[in-house]
Amino acid sequence: MEAFISPIAHTETAALFFNEKVKLPKLAKLEIGRIGLKELSLHTQTPPGSLQSFRQPVMFSFPEFHGGPSFAMKRLQRLERLTCLEIYDCQQRNLFTSSQVKCLRHLRRLKIESCDILENVITNGEALATGGIVFPCLTNLKLHDLPELCSFYHERHTSCKESHEQSGRKDEDSLHHQIQPSLFWVEQVSFPSLEKLAISSIGKLKMIWHGQAAPDAFSKLTEIKVERCNKLEHVFESDMLQSFVNLEKLRITDCSSLSVIYDLQGLVVNPGVENAATTAHLKELELNGLRELKHIWNGDPTGIVSFQNLSTVDVTGCGSLAYLFPASLAESLLKLEKLSIRTSSQLEVVVADDEVDKVSDDRKLIFPQLEDLTLEKLQELKSFHSGRHILQFPLLKKLTVEGVGDLVELLASDFGSFSVPSEKGSPALQQPLFLVDKVSFPRLEELSITGMKNLATIWHGQMTEGYYFTKLKEIIVKGCDALVTIFPPNTVHALRKLEKLHVISCPSLRVIYHMQGLTQDRVEYSGQVVVGAQLKELLLQELPKLEHIWNIADPGRILSFHNLDSVKVEKCETLKYVFPPSVAKVLYNLNELWIENNRGLEEIVAAAVEKVEIAAGTSEFVFPRATSLKLSGLLGLKSFCQRRHISKWPSLEELEITSCDRIQNLFCHIDFFQEAAGNSNDVGSPPQQTLFFVDKVSFLCLERLKVSSMNSLTTIWHSQVDADSLSELIEITVEGCDKLVTLFRPGTARLFQNLEVLNIRRCRALEVVYEIEENAGSHLPGLVAVTKLKKLSLTDLANLQHIWRMDPRGILRFQNLSSVSVMGCSSLGYLFHASVAKALVQLVELEVKDSSLEVIVAEDKGVPPASTLEFVFPRATKLELSDLPQLKSFYPGKYISRWPSLRELMIFKSNKVEIFAFDSKKSRAITRTGNQAEQPLFLVDKGTFSIGETLHMQHNDNMKQIIWSGRNHPKLTCFSSGVHFHFTNLTALKVENCRSLKNILNPNMVSELPWLATLEIRDCAMLEAVIVGEKKARRRNIRLGKLRYITLESLPKLVSFCPRGCLFECPSLKGMTLKNCPEMRTFTSPHLKEKALNAMGENSKESYSSSGDIDIRREPFFSEKVSFPQLEKLRISGMKNLRTIWRGQITRDCFSELQNITVEGCDSLVTIFPPCMVCALWKLERLNLKSCSSLEVIYDMQGLAQDDMEYSDHVIVGTLS
Repeated sequence: MEAFISPIAHTETAALFFNEKVKLPKLAKLEIGRIGLKELSLHTQTPPGSLQSFRQPVMFSFPEFHGGPSFAMKRLQRLERLTCLEIYDCQQRNLFTSSQVKCLRHLRRLKIESCDILENVITNGEALATGGIVFPCLTNLKLHDLPELCSFYHERHTSCKESHEQSGRKDEDSLHHQIQPSLFWVEQVSFPSLEKLAISSIGKLKMIWHGQAAPDAFSKLTEIKVERCNKLEHVFESDMLQSFVNLEKLRITDCSSLSVIYDLQGLVVNPGVENAATTAHLKELELNGLRELKHIWNGDPTGIVSFQNLSTVDVTGCGSLAYLFPASLAESLLKLEKLSIRTSSQLEVVVADDEVDKVSDDRKLIFPQLEDLTLEKLQELKSFHSGRHILQFPLLKKLTVEGVGDLVELLASDFGSFSVPSEKGSPALQQPLFLVDKVSFPRLEELSITGMKNLATIWHGQMTEGYYFTKLKEIIVKGCDALVTIFPPNTVHALRKLEKLHVISCPSLRVIYHMQGLTQDRVEYSGQVVVGAQLKELLLQELPKLEHIWNIADPGRILSFHNLDSVKVEKCETLKYVFPPSVAKVLYNLNELWIENNRGLEEIVAAAVEKVEIAAGTSEFVFPRATSLKLSGLLGLKSFCQRRHISKWPSLEELEITSCDRIQNLFCHIDFFQEAAGNSNDVGSPPQQTLFFVDKVSFLCLERLKVSSMNSLTTIWHSQVDADSLSELIEITVEGCDKLVTLFRPGTARLFQNLEVLNIRRCRALEVVYEIEENAGSHLPGLVAVTKLKKLSLTDLANLQHIWRMDPRGILRFQNLSSVSVMGCSSLGYLFHASVAKALVQLVELEVKDSSLEVIVAEDKGVPPASTLEFVFPRATKLELSDLPQLKSFYPGKYISRWPSLRELMIFKSNKVEIFAFDSKKSRAITRTGNQAEQPLFLVDKGTFSIGETLHMQHNDNMKQIIWSGRNHPKLTCFSSGVHFHFTNLTALKVENCRSLKNILNPNMVSELPWLATLEIRDCAMLEAVIVGEKKARRRNIRLGKLRYITLESLPKLVSFCPRGCLFECPSLKGMTLKNCPEMRTFTSPHLKEKALNAMGENSKESYSSSGDIDIRREPFFSEKVSFPQLEKLRISGMKNLRTIWRGQITRDCFSELQNITVEGCDSLVTIFPPCMVCALWKLERLNLKSCSSLEVIYDMQGLAQDDMEYSDHVIVGTLS
């Protein structure tokens, strides 16, 4: 593109992009990119006002342009109102001349990006006026990815290379400039309105500015960002400091050669001038990835520039920095609020001492506004201050120390009290990170200490109560390998406000609260309990040597933890107990207690003996607000407390117990404790390892119980448990308890009337779920407990023989069961007692898989032999019976089952049972020996499956027909028209792996499937037809009005889909897949001579060959007898004998919607489209043909003439892509 409007003739304006023909009076924004334009010019005759509103960004991208410096605009003055200009991908050495930029006096934003050979933004075209080049309105300047840029303004038209060659003729200052290119010559270019400057990826840049700047050259600059300028050596020279006093934000990132930010070398402070220092406005300083940075200030700026406005300092990845602040500058940081120093491997101190520090021992360094201090991964850090300053942070709220040096002490109230051996063997003073006094951290709330490998103590020295750390609420200690204790005795009383304590991965830690030597009689504790009073959250994790949380037998009045809300103890393998009795008794606010993977733990509460409790006989531990209790991986746990006790959890909602291998019994009444043999000592021991001794109110609100991987557990609840103790349980999950034989022992089943969900998995020894007491009903006449159980799931219970050992009739009713799932129960012979099955009025889903069931419902011995039982499941919507090789019948006696709401029926791998019978005599059939005949699984009448939607059969090898017609006619293979299918709401029919099945449906049954939408048949080795014709039945049309998808796959003997001679209509069919049906040559035809005679009558004998079979070699696959007007996708593969897909006259709309056809592996196929189909498939978009070895013609056009067609004047043969 060379012009916006093409010129009429070759004139002097012919090469101009905008010529006199361009009138854009309202243009506000112009973007031009990658058009190969050599020059963008405005014609001298461009009418006034043509571009008068042009104020918004002009963006140029000229990657192919290599013209002279006047590229931009010969008539740039026409854009004098331009406010924003962006230039990118410009392949030039210079952009503007000094005369051209005079027209950019209204420019506010300038962005130059990705110009690979650009050396100078501006070159001089004429002598500069006094004051040089000025951009009076420019507020935002961004220079990015300019690898060859030497200068923003250059005084000659020479390249950077030519300038260097002439450097020998320059004076010393000019020579210095040529050797060290500077971006801005401040005497020649000024930006009095510039507010933001961003410089990045300028490869040759060594200096940003050079020379003596005018007072207002950068007077409004507030933000500077410098990134990835790898040759930059320093940012500010000493003579430039005054020019940037209004700077507020300075961010410098990834400049690998930068050694100093503020170069103060050569500055001399005049001692006779008071208050001469200029106050800098700098508030935010961010330095990141400056690996060669040695100084932020390489001198003391005191008396020259004051940085008292600094509020945020963030230094990361400055590996050569030895210190951050000079001491005199640190003292002036009166507004510093946040200080972060990370990953600076050579940093030894944050504040370096000066001459005054070296002779003074009593100075204090105060950071009056600092609120957040972070020190991370500073391997060489020795102290915060190299001198002996007392540090004070009166407003500090958060202190984070991570991976800092080889420090032994963190906080110390006296200097040098801790010593380590020196190189010569004599003791040497070890300086703490912070030397503090009683007001150093008066408002500290959060303290985090991480990765301090050599830290031996957090605090050292005496810390007076009421002064040190009085506001501290949160302490996190992690990865401190040498730490032995968290709170030594001298600090316990100072931390009464602590609310959160996390101690993680400290392998040497032995004690949390070191209390030895402290007693309640000491003066400090007179009359009041203060220590730990506010602690709410305690987390102890991965402390392999932890022996005590409190290392005294009874903390007594010294400790009070009544506000504890959450306690989590994990992987503390040498801990023997968690709480002393006196602590456990006051946990009134405990909400959550999780104790996990503590192999050495023997009890939760220590069995300490107290004289008062011996007299009382039984200790009582009450946790009135606890809602969640989890005990997991406690291989040595023997009991909650190994003395006579009761634990009460009146608000507990969730209880999870996992892998506590010594526990044999979970719940036992406290009275049973007295029956222990040899129980003569004061402490006593239970007869078994019992976890909880309870009374009738111990677990009043418990709703969810999970018990798993308890290798020694033989009983969950003893028969003596009070009826009210566990009465609110809603959900029980038991898994992996290999010694558990029964879940509900005799006398306990009635206790759980509110139970709604019961899950039992992988309990190898379990034989019975409900052990119902024999004749229990006779003792309580008329009182039948109705359970609320809704969901029952039994999985992988290899030894399970009974869900109910005895019929629960008269004792329990399970009328609320809505979901039953039984899987992998290889010893279970039946599922329900008859009384249970008849009560399942709420059942919605029944799923039985991979089990040894012979019947679903066990025989009711109390029913007379001649009686017929009726099982009605009015709400059941899904029934799945899978992998049941022993299943023989639903019920062994006479019965009828009804499923009026069933929508999905799936039966897989049930080879010994007939699936359906439509003959009511079947259920009353008696063999010659007088025994009951083999029953079908379902006796079907009009009320059995009245709204069934999905029927899925799979791996039923003995099934010869889906519909069984009765033993009286064993040779029948189809049904008379009088038989009704009774699946009128069926929407999906799926049959898989039924290897003896020969047919699926007959025309009568099809007429009773008005809603069938999906038909899938796979892997049925003997299937010969999907829809089989009836014997001596009249021909009739077959219509499946809602059918949308047909899939026939891996059916080696399938010959046809439906019988010949009738019209087969599927007006809604969208997709058809036919795969690996090698004997299928036609869609509609008889498949055997005998069946064909029955279906078509004597009139079709002429269609047979001499061998007796119909000669279908010439028959097309789809004849005029099929109608699929909405079919869009057809896939045919593995049809070895298919020769022709279409032939003859096809109804115009029969296949008119086909869009996608795939034909693969049809070795006998000769042609795809006959002449009649060429114009019928006008919507066809995709045709895939693969591995058809005999294919000769795709489009057979022979004999096709437009005049012969039935279509209108023009022929449209489609959109094939």
